[in-house]
Amino acid sequence: MTQLLTFISQFLIGFVGISIVLIIHELAHFIAALLLKVNVEEFSIGMGPRVFTLQGKKTSFTLRLLPLGGSTRMNGSTDLTRALREDAKDFNNSEAGSFFSTSPIRRFFIFFAGPFINILLALIIFIIISFIPVETIVNEPLIVNAADYTFLFNIDIKQNDVLPGDKIIKLDGNTINTFEEAEEYLKLHNKDSVNAILERNGILVEATLTPIDGKFGLTLFQRPIIGSSDINSPFKEDDILLSVNGDKINCTYDLYKHSDEVMNITLKRGDEIIDITLEPMKTFPFSWKSKVVISAKPSINEAIEAGLTRTQNIIRGIITTIKNLLSGKLTDTRNEITGPTRAATQIGSITTQSFKTSKNTGIRAFLYLLSTVSVSIGVINLLPIPSFDGGQLIINLYQIFFRRQLKPKTYIVFHIIGLILSLVMLFLLYYVDIRFYFHLQ
Repeated sequence: MTQLLTFISQFLIGFVGISIVLIIHELAHFIAALLLKVNVEEFSIGMGPRVFTLQGKKTSFTLRLLPLGGSTRMNGSTDLTRALREDAKDFNNSEAGSFFSTSPIRRFFIFFAGPFINILLALIIFIIISFIPVETIVNEPLIVNAADYTFLFNIDIKQNDVLPGDKIIKLDGNTINTFEEAEEYLKLHNKDSVNAILERNGILVEATLTPIDGKFGLTLFQRPIIGSSDINSPFKEDDILLSVNGDKINCTYDLYKHSDEVMNITLKRGDEIIDITLEPMKTFPFSWKSKVVISAKPSINEAIEAGLTRTQNIIRGIITTIKNLLSGKLTDTRNEITGPTRAATQIGSITTQSFKTSKNTGIRAFLYLLSTVSVSIGVINLLPIPSFDGGQLIINLYQIFFRRQLKPKTYIVFHIIGLILSLVMLFLLYYVDIRFYFHLQ
């Protein structure tokens, strides 16, 4: 019961966040329509049956039962119905203020406003996030091949120039101070080999790191030193783990190799050697020692640059995922693609956990995830599907460049096709969520 309540509360947090982003998307369409002299019949918040309606001069503002997203219904349905009934070749007899009476250029900007505001919103939030001070865990840039620990990492990529515990000094001439910096750099430069300067036993060595399918196969080499421990735990801060069941512990991962068995652990506490026995467990009653730093306040230019970089990286990631999906390269859709239910739950879960660390960390996490969702909605809406903004942009570009209107019948056929595709996509996204939650292959 507790797990169910936790799931529901986390889902609702994410649900509200996603709804806010969707409402802002529709609000952009609404404002753009008004500015470009197109009347809006109804602006709705939510979906389903009407709960409350406020009638404005030309627009009905409606609150609907299900608090998810919203919609902007512009004048034009009467013109479309009449054109279809009369088998008209165009929309030339449309009423003033109708969507169909305005120019293709204006219609283009009305549809473009939604995705544009989503991406702009994300950029602004990312800039704001940069100014929120937050405690961050950082680690020395020590590395090891993940393939050395196949029981933890399902990967067989190995960098032959790397030995366990090598410290990264430079990557392509750029000084590296933390493992997190190295990880970020390698993520952004995963197409070609990276030249590295490593420190090994006090000696600098050169190495070439070569990615395979965009992955370098490197992970953090963390020394087995206790950071903090749970109440009543036999471990204390700064304990150094030496061995487990007779096997030397060089890296924290060496302990996890024995987590399914009784663990006889030898550790060093000051000048004292202590033996501790643990029953089999997946989660240990302590955390490993890391350095906690408070993020420095950036300059305006640094914040803008960071916001642009984050936004660009998310856009590139979404485009890459779509390309891989269409080309058949995306094999693990259960983990690579997230449906609406899982997305909402992840937002709520990460936000909740982050607030346990600190208020600033929680706020930053929530805003970061909303920005990611906002970019995703913006990019997905630009797909050339007739019922999406991207499909409407293409239709209006066609009318702008070829100076001809779509026939009403063609327009409605496109919309029916778009509606079917949208429903199929929605079904597939929920299917992906079902596969994830029920561990289906």
